[in-house]
Amino acid sequence: MHEPPPLPLGWQDEPVLDELKERARELVRQRFTGSPLWGWKDPRNCLTLPFWQELLPEMSYVICIRNPLDVAASLAKRGGLPTEKSLLLWSRYVSSSIAHTAGGDRIFVFFEDFFEDWEVQLVRLARFIGAEERSEETAIRGVVQEWVEQDLWHLRTSVPSTIGAPEVPPDLKALYLLLQVAVRAAAQNGSSSSLPDSVEESLDHFVRRLSGIESVSVGEAR
Repeated sequence: MHEPPPLPLGWQDEPVLDELKERARELVRQRFTGSPLWGWKDPRNCLTLPFWQELLPEMSYVICIRNPLDVAASLAKRGGLPTEKSLLLWSRYVSSSIAHTAGGDRIFVFFEDFFEDWEVQLVRLARFIGAEERSEETAIRGVVQEWVEQDLWHLRTSVPSTIGAPEVPPDLKALYLLLQVAVRAAAQNGSSSSLPDSVEESLDHFVRRLSGIESVSVGEAR
């Protein structure tokens, strides 16, 4: 979604979406009824979470953050997008995902960390979903290791290089650095998901500026 439309507050309640909501409910019933634990991945959910939250109010969220310059380079290679546009998209997707999960059950992970130490990240995710013992299952470990060994990490911009890059807007740098410091500190302190209240407030400050969802604040998104 390279040209996401503006989504005003309350857009998910428009009557024109009623039929689509029913189709979504039916899809969920068909695909996941009887499954005790399930999920799906789609970057566009960063923008459309209010729609899904009405249908699935008990969701938990895994927010995967990738270096913005690596994202920009990937989009340039795949679709020819200019860096400036890609960075704006990164800002909108990330800040929207943060805004719409405020107060919810969520965990932040970094894309590159799975290549640095996938076993630690597997334990974090398993603990987050309440199934830490599954991180020791041979089949699951094999799938994760195979994915990592496919060498999907082709672009590797360091955090200092990102912070020093003149093409990256200051607010984007601040948000990315805040996430890097806060998430890693929480993980080192033994927390699989939660961030300190002061960090949550700082995140709210940034998402207000970056996402265009000015009326959303921490604890009010759901």
